[in-house]
Amino acid sequence: MIAGKTFNIDEKVNGFSMLHGKAIVGRMKNVEALKSILIFLNNICPGSDPGKVQYLGGLDLLISFEDPEFAAVVLEAAKNDSDKFLAACLWNGQPLSSERLAWVKVQGIPLHLFSHEVINNVGSSFGKVVHKAANSGCTSGISTSSTTTLGTSSTIGSAFRLTGSMFGAGFSEFALTG
Repeated sequence: MIAGKTFNIDEKVNGFSMLHGKAIVGRMKNVEALKSILIFLNNICPGSDPGKVQYLGGLDLLISFEDPEFAAVVLEAAKNDSDKFLAACLWNGQPLSSERLAWVKVQGIPLHLFSHEVINNVGSSFGKVVHKAANSGCTSGISTSSTTTLGTSSTIGSAFRLTGSMFGAGFSEFALTG
């Protein structure tokens, strides 16, 4: 078991140093922008290699290139596209956030209280809601929905209290399948 263990890491470790100056760290505006990164890259330079995209967690991506000049062109385009990017910078070994996306499935909300606003309020207790609630098409339950949150916690509970009354509703984290 790893819980409670401490690991000492030399501060001089410099992982991915071969990408310094040839990769961009991009903080995307939302989940839709995250999903459309390849379209963005292909629009900048159609017909050529758009670079290698690696998901870092949360809304962050690492986009690496063979050519540092191409990285500079894409960086400038990213800085000018406020519809997709909140921030973008060259990768030079700087520390990054440890946020992650969590897809939270909420089940059993009483029908008279069931709304996307309630689902989003539940999701916001785990982090910033970055993808609003939507009814689930994969279950027969009428009071089942999901939302996506951005945060640093990896713990999702199994029950909650709606203000004023306790209900047998619950929530769980789930993985998206393609």
